[in-house]
Amino acid sequence: TVNPMILIGANGRVFNVRPSEIPGGKGDGVPVSSLAETQGTAIVGMLSGAPDTAVLLGTSGGNALRTRLEGLTTRLRAGKQFVSIDEGESVLSPSVIPVDAKEVAALSAEGRLLVFALDDVKELAGGGKGVMAIKLHEGEKMLGIVPVAGALNIAAYGRGDKRTTIAVNAGSLEHYRGTRARSGRVLQAFHKRVEGFE
Repeated sequence: TVNPMILIGANGRVFNVRPSEIPGGKGDGVPVSSLAETQGTAIVGMLSGAPDTAVLLGTSGGNALRTRLEGLTTRLRAGKQFVSIDEGESVLSPSVIPVDAKEVAALSAEGRLLVFALDDVKELAGGGKGVMAIKLHEGEKMLGIVPVAGALNIAAYGRGDKRTTIAVNAGSLEHYRGTRARSGRVLQAFHKRVEGFE
């Protein structure tokens, strides 16, 4: 690709790496910190594509925003702050928004799922805090937010801490539909805890 590789940091900063800087062939590659001044922040996602590619971003604090890849480009090795987060929060794994997506799904750590209109998430070219996607209980975190394109698969743990996948098919989505910033509904399948979208 001739487009820059965009790295999303857990602290809300975005970093750009030229594809030519990434070693080719087999091997372990190189640490991201040698390609950009990440200052120790974890990288939660890596994207590349046409400048007008739509992207969905969320935070563990329950907020969400949309942007396009062109808004995430920077020439600075130290990156630029794009997502505003409060202390103790982190940015979640980003998603490319399919052209036909009309809804998004937000998942809370207590296993509550909320599906609402994609248009309710503001598009911010210059970044920011975004809007509240799901109402969280005190001390709770949002585990993920993804565009809805058919069924949703959620990683969870059930009896005996056995890992399982909760599938929410297109026909079941209606049960979880609501308006943005509501609490959502607890996933119907039995689980001890949820891990996030697969």
